[in-house]
Amino acid sequence: ASAELVHEVFRNYLPNRVFVGAETPSLSPSPEGEGTSPLLEGRTRINGRPTAYVCENYVCQLPVNDPAALAKQLVG
Repeated sequence: ASAELVHEVFRNYLPNRVFVGAETPSLSPSPEGEGTSPLLEGRTRINGRPTAYVCENYVCQLPVNDPAALAKQLVG
């Protein structure tokens, strides 16, 4: 499921884009001082499924679980 979303992100050349991923996002730092990227803060799985958020200029589109829906947002 998450592999399908990642594949969709890298299927096309998308210059000047940032891809950040986490297997299980955590909003608190680990004991070693390593935390999840601030870009993932507040971003959670929808319906327990891997979820993609496409954001631009500090505004995110609706989160999606479907690779086809993600493809539309990426070229939007």
